Amino acid sequence: MSDEELRRLADEQRAADAARGRARERWLRQQDREEATLRGALASLVEGAVVVRLQTTAGRAHNGVLAGLGRDFCRLRVTEDRDMFITIAALGVVEPAPGTDAPPVSGTAGASAAGEDLTLAEVLGRLAPDSPWVSLRCAGTAEPVTGSLCAAGVDVLTVRLDREAGTNCYVALSALTEATVRFG
Repeated sequence: MSDEELRRLADEQRAADAARGRARERWLRQQDREEATLRGALASLVEGAVVVRLQTTAGRAHNGVLAGLGRDFCRLRVTEDRDMFITIAALGVVEPAPGTDAPPVSGTAGASAAGEDLTLAEVLGRLAPDSPWVSLRCAGTAEPVTGSLCAAGVDVLTVRLDREAGTNCYVALSALTEATVRFG
């Protein structure tokens, strides 16, 4: 075999190896995308502090910066002093703001998102001692419950209602889909 034939054979082998490498890389990317989750998408957007529009399964839409992720909720910064906590089960569509470079979701995205071990009930329980103003929405209800968050129990929130001074209302945590909290 001549030097030219050996060189051509080596070039063909390198080209074939490169093609196999590209095909494997495409396959791995595709497999990663097929393992994607909504939670992973949210974690990626939280890491980038991305402005989003969230549409809930109840037909409501909210705009803000995706600012946190818990075990069963995401946190949307609506204004400087107001955050909205929406259960992941209540999310229908997560839409990054126009012009945002949001990559395709992968199965490994957001594996280490801050706060992911807390549930919404735990977060509200930590806030309750400060009695923040809240607006709570539950699945299947038309009106929000608004007032001061007094306590968070195992499966219930206690809210001192705005509309009737001194009257407490009890909200089932299992029905809660959205909680808007005003700080300060």
